[in-house]
Amino acid sequence: CRMRGLFSVTLLLVLVLVLVLMAGKHEKSRPASECSTAETQYGKCVPEDGDCGDGLREATCKDHTDKIHCRIPCNWKKDISKTHT
Repeated sequence: CRMRGLFSVTLLLVLVLVLVLMAGKHEKSRPASECSTAETQYGKCVPEDGDCGDGLREATCKDHTDKIHCRIPCNWKKDISKTHT
């Protein structure tokens, strides 16, 4: 019975940690300035490695520029006009 309680507490702590990390990641993807999306100009997404995957882009509003996370799908160059039989 004691192990069950310990397991429940551990599971709860892991869940809280995951939620906190997800919230932090979401905040990093926004420019830190108080500008609206319409006022912000976004640069091109530059992948960290190769020509696809996770990368960074500049978000500029007024005289404030932030680097925000972005992602380029790795299958964007695929020819979608061909069908598989």
